[in-house]
Amino acid sequence: MLFLLVAGQLVAPPPPPPDSIRLRRDAERAQSAFERARRRLLPLTTAGLGRCDVRIGRFCYWYDAAEPPPPPEPPKIAGLRDRLLAILDSLAARSPGGTWIAGQRVRYLVEAGRHAEAVEVTRACGDGWRCSAMAGFALHAERRFVAADSAFGLALAEMSSEQRCRWTDLALLLEPAARGPYQRLGCTARDSANAVLFWLAAPLHTQGGRDLRTEVYARRTLAVMLEGAVTHHGMSAGADYAELLLRYGWATAYGRRHDPLGRPEEIDVVGHEAKPSYAFLAWRPGRKLADANRPQSRYAPGYLRQLRELDQVQVARFRRGDTLLAAVGYVAEADSLFRPDSATGMVVLSTAGGEVTGSVAVRGASAAALVMAPGGAGLLSLELGDRAMGAWRRFRDSVGALPRGLSDLLLFRADSALPARLEEAVGRMSGTVQLRADTPIGLYWETYAAEGDTVLGPVRLTVAPAGEGFFRRVGRAFGAAPDRQRIELEWTPVSARDGAAGQSLELDLSRLRPGRYVIQLEAGGAGRATQEVRLR
Repeated sequence: MLFLLVAGQLVAPPPPPPDSIRLRRDAERAQSAFERARRRLLPLTTAGLGRCDVRIGRFCYWYDAAEPPPPPEPPKIAGLRDRLLAILDSLAARSPGGTWIAGQRVRYLVEAGRHAEAVEVTRACGDGWRCSAMAGFALHAERRFVAADSAFGLALAEMSSEQRCRWTDLALLLEPAARGPYQRLGCTARDSANAVLFWLAAPLHTQGGRDLRTEVYARRTLAVMLEGAVTHHGMSAGADYAELLLRYGWATAYGRRHDPLGRPEEIDVVGHEAKPSYAFLAWRPGRKLADANRPQSRYAPGYLRQLRELDQVQVARFRRGDTLLAAVGYVAEADSLFRPDSATGMVVLSTAGGEVTGSVAVRGASAAALVMAPGGAGLLSLELGDRAMGAWRRFRDSVGALPRGLSDLLLFRADSALPARLEEAVGRMSGTVQLRADTPIGLYWETYAAEGDTVLGPVRLTVAPAGEGFFRRVGRAFGAAPDRQRIELEWTPVSARDGAAGQSLELDLSRLRPGRYVIQLEAGGAGRATQEVRLR
């Protein structure tokens, strides 16, 4: 029983009016009757027979991206849902402020695609965090992610500290390696950790980067709305269903397995989730989305029909004072849903709090851009796609601190005079580090002299096979190993005074065999820069 603290005394709250209890029971009976009728009318399916990737209590979950789409919902179910909504509307008019009835109206309106009506219901459902959360749920389903994020922020502010702590706990969504350190955090520290997790895991920063967070809170909200309701499986939700919902989201279509006896309470219902879905929360810098095997959680953004890695990308860091200049070049390959020649996108630099510090638009199958952002360390996300088709490619990686004495190495096409300035080099930047051995390549870099420095020391360039073994290194040191797969150059020291000095050269790699190589440049006291390439 719930007790209230009044003037230092614990007292039981007054019981709800008899009419409210009766109306709630009428609503529960109507909702249960609809789900019972729905189960009988669902189309037959054989999806997932004999398959179970993850067992959660009473439920079995699997993911098959190649599984055919489910059959459409029979029109009769839509008619029964509309009749249920009419009953709930009538009951709500007689019991204003009832959050359970409001919750059923919201979730069935969203299921019917009537999002604006669902949002309107939440405005009249009364005060409290549940109403704010239901508004966030409806707005998220309508893909109004900024508004949904605001609604969920209001709901969290209205919760008790204990309730808020439970809602912001992402442990169930994280991979085992990340879960232990996360669970040792307190609620306050968790807020900062969550901000970083959602920032890293945002499907597309060009879409605002908030929808994964609103998706998680929408799943929490649906679990609340299902309390006391009958699910499409013909049973109460329970803790196992709430976990299934939190980790993998809600079904967007349903089917039923054949039951020869036709017993409505024994029908085996299959929920079909939206596809494709991805393990966004399992992503880390240097890792690809497809690397997670049977991930702990998934999310299928409604604006994505296809998301693939953008593999052919070159990134090089430069600086101007305290400002980072990130040179980014790419080459996008065509596939069945993606037309790179007409694609548009953006390069986004952002901080751990999700703040965008720099961005620049890109277009076409290949391009290069220079992005400026104050500071240094952050996340670089290159996202290229066709919005109308919902097809995207992305490249994402961490950006380290500002380069100090020496910039990164920038590869450019050596098809004309050597560039003297960074902007010229970016204009000819190679969008890939996969090079043809028979075509010369250009290298551009900058050295940064501190105040009063004039000479940065000798410059030494080497090109050597990646992963060169110990015995080859020893043999080379004693002159016993052949040096056909290695290039070494050294030249006169370069001078620079109080600022950046750009330098470039043309490099002939034609005598090297195909394979992986590391280009390394040492500029005296300025430091060392490396770039791995693949020759073909």
